[in-house]
Amino acid sequence: CKTTLGRDLSMVDKQLFRGFEYEPYLGGYKITDIREDYEPNSATLYIPDGTTAIGSDVFSCAEFYSIVLPKSIIEIEEGAFAWCESLRLIEIPSECRVPLKVLYNAFAETQIERLTLPSTLEEIDDDAFQGCELLKSVNFAFLTSLRRIGANAFEGCASLSSVTISKRCQVIKDSAFKG
Repeated sequence: CKTTLGRDLSMVDKQLFRGFEYEPYLGGYKITDIREDYEPNSATLYIPDGTTAIGSDVFSCAEFYSIVLPKSIIEIEEGAFAWCESLRLIEIPSECRVPLKVLYNAFAETQIERLTLPSTLEEIDDDAFQGCELLKSVNFAFLTSLRRIGANAFEGCASLSSVTISKRCQVIKDSAFKG
């Protein structure tokens, strides 16, 4: 059941969430779809504060250059930004205080060149960044919460020449950084 903006949001929130369908999720809102009347006003997609999750495939194939996620984000679901061929930059605030999970195929086949990830990142699921051919380096040394990197998480990241991982990462699945 998808809900468009309703009485439960303040007037400020209604402006921030205009153009999105959402549902309550873990003390905030999960963006579940883009409304037909949504018109981005820049090449950067700013996800509203109060968003705790981005639903499966919501922005897949969208034409954004960069995405700025709020500090309230907890989960980026399967394929949320997959196949966004213009996507070069993702920013997740370092002051993110909640555990974060990047799920299956969340950013697969994008043109990401650089990642900014919070220290609360716990898990990078299978194929999360698979096929990001322009991604040059990944530094997880300061990510003390990162416990798992899934299978094929960075497979096909042809430009990836440097990877640094914290000693606290307990599981790195098969082919996580393959070719």
